[in-house]
Amino acid sequence: MKLKLHIHIITAGRLALLKECLESVFKALPENATIAVVVNGDHPETTKWLATLNHPALEWSVLPRESRPRARNRAFETTGQNEIIYFLDDDVRVPEHLFERALQKFQENPDVAILGGPNLTPPGVGKAEALFGAIMTSVTAAPFVRVRYGSHNIAKIPASECDLILCNLAIRKSAIPKEVRLLDGLKSNEENLFIHECSQRGLISAFFSELFVYHHRRKTILSFFQQVSSYGYGRAQQTIADFRSFEFAFFAPAIALLLAIPILMTSPLLFDGLLASYVIAALLGGFYSSRIRSLGVLGIAMSVPLTLLVHFAYGIGFWRGVRRCSKEAFQKFVVGLSTDLAQSQSRI
Repeated sequence: MKLKLHIHIITAGRLALLKECLESVFKALPENATIAVVVNGDHPETTKWLATLNHPALEWSVLPRESRPRARNRAFETTGQNEIIYFLDDDVRVPEHLFERALQKFQENPDVAILGGPNLTPPGVGKAEALFGAIMTSVTAAPFVRVRYGSHNIAKIPASECDLILCNLAIRKSAIPKEVRLLDGLKSNEENLFIHECSQRGLISAFFSELFVYHHRRKTILSFFQQVSSYGYGRAQQTIADFRSFEFAFFAPAIALLLAIPILMTSPLLFDGLLASYVIAALLGGFYSSRIRSLGVLGIAMSVPLTLLVHFAYGIGFWRGVRRCSKEAFQKFVVGLSTDLAQSQSRI
């Protein structure tokens, strides 16, 4: 029996991007598939446009503003008989083969519960977007997650949380235990923790390079910095939420931030040596990436400052996440202690 597909898209005030996304989805839609667009918050222009559409597969709804994990988790309850949930971001564009090939992969691999592919920089974007997308394929800038951005043409079974990304992720609904959902409250990395928890239960994930989407990149240095910083923040939240998902390699930028100033103050010669090694590694990472090389001299030259930016932003985000989570944990402790004391007093 052919699997049925349900596509789930959360949108919030990015109408131009949503239009582009849905146009590509309609062209790629398999038979009997459904599309759910959830407008997260009050966005009248978006709802007005959606009301003009008359596509039989499309359903849309408007919800009071809520977290992205909670909005996405609604897909598990609203897909009806559709077995495959496909999560897309509203700023992606899908190729016409995507959904049919994803369903084919699920049919060919009945033990696979989760699959996905890379998110590629769209062709024809400006230099800044092209650079931001390319640097994420560098073995130095993003050594453990660069496959997400198209650094390799591979098939990988099983895949890990490092390989898959939520803007392009498909799930076999019946394979996911009811107690496993995207954790509410995470700023990012919700798919990392979700895939980790599924893996802990013996579920198999898969990555296929051919299942790609085109994903718009940030247009400015500041917005790119904020995006990468949110990844570090989410890694801190993820690790605190479930320490079994701890991966030491993801702590390197945060640790380097702590050590840089003490090393500079106590041993400038050592600092200079480490900095020179870092610059060489960043350049080699640029040369090794075909996507960076395709940008010519500019790509290679910018691989050093952009690698530094990625690591600095990630480290800053991580420590912000630790600080916030520690503060929230302390507040919960105080509230719990106060409650216990009040209850004790009432019993006296």
